[in-house]
Amino acid sequence: MDILNSILNIYSLNSYEIDCQVWYKAVDIGEALGYAKARKGIYKLMSAHKTEFYNYCCKIPKVVVNPVTGKKYTANLRTYLINVKRIKRILMYSDKPKAKEYRQAVTKDLAE
Repeated sequence: MDILNSILNIYSLNSYEIDCQVWYKAVDIGEALGYAKARKGIYKLMSAHKTEFYNYCCKIPKVVVNPVTGKKYTANLRTYLINVKRIKRILMYSDKPKAKEYRQAVTKDLAE
């Protein structure tokens, strides 16, 4: 977790505890990695490796209220929450400099 914090400053991100596990918004991880369009970048990476991510994420649908009618409906956008294990997977697949820094730190720790 210390490597994650030093690279992504993960302790400063909003976290959510669900079933005694800490989860983070995928978009926040995308921003921390440096994607210009965080939502698009991180979801594209997750889509390329669906079996690694989508079965292990919390999907929270966005509920919107129509201001005219007052009816609720579910928007197409979802918020994906990912745990630390999946954040590490994202860092292994991403081509961003911070991800490369993480991979180098992990392989250095394994070599020692």
